[in-house]
Amino acid sequence: ATIVCEVVAMAKGQLEKDRQELLQQQQQKKVKSHSAPMHKWNEAMVQQWLEENDFSFAKSLFAEKRVSGKILRVLDKDTMKDMGLTSFDATCVIGSRDAHLLESGSDA
Repeated sequence: ATIVCEVVAMAKGQLEKDRQELLQQQQQKKVKSHSAPMHKWNEAMVQQWLEENDFSFAKSLFAEKRVSGKILRVLDKDTMKDMGLTSFDATCVIGSRDAHLLESGSDA
């Protein structure tokens, strides 16, 4: 039983490390083709941003909810989870969104 607990603890530690690495990678990615401020993005531009940032899994959920840039800017983790994203996926999308907003300067 002790060995099993140690293995589970090691696996959890590795998962957390992998999660942190993925978050860091997503936050470092730069959006390739969005020169307009996020609040001016239409639904198609949000879909393109999701694709460019390896969030293809979220495209259908965001399309179904008609997420524009204005909406993307204010989506929180709980709302994304209500839309159907996992907690981890929502955290990744939010991290990339926030990194984009920081990189692009004020997006008011």
